[in-house]
Amino acid sequence: MNKFELVAELLKLTKFSEAMLMEYSAEELEKTYNQLKNSASNKYWISKYALTQGIFEIESNSDPSEKLISHRLNGMTVSYYEEGKEWHKTKEEAIARAKDLKIKKIANMKKQIAKLEKMEF
Repeated sequence: MNKFELVAELLKLTKFSEAMLMEYSAEELEKTYNQLKNSASNKYWISKYALTQGIFEIESNSDPSEKLISHRLNGMTVSYYEEGKEWHKTKEEAIARAKDLKIKKIANMKKQIAKLEKMEF
């Protein structure tokens, strides 16, 4: 790719201005472009809100070896903690977690109902 093509591609991937990118050499731009392209975003499934909003999929450039992944939503950074609890690498894992949350929630609600039924006025 020539310098102008690299600048055009980097404008799609970053928030840098065209004037700023034009200050760099083609070699520097190509190196940056390749780094960004190789750090392509991964898909993750979020189960944190499974019982209220359902399971949803996000794309993130976060390193999954960290306990935290994050993504941009409406101009804000939203973070999810602990793989297997709030976020998952597969949809199946997220569904299994949601089922577990549902079972625990039903058990908790049954306890609350029993407590209310025992109340006397």
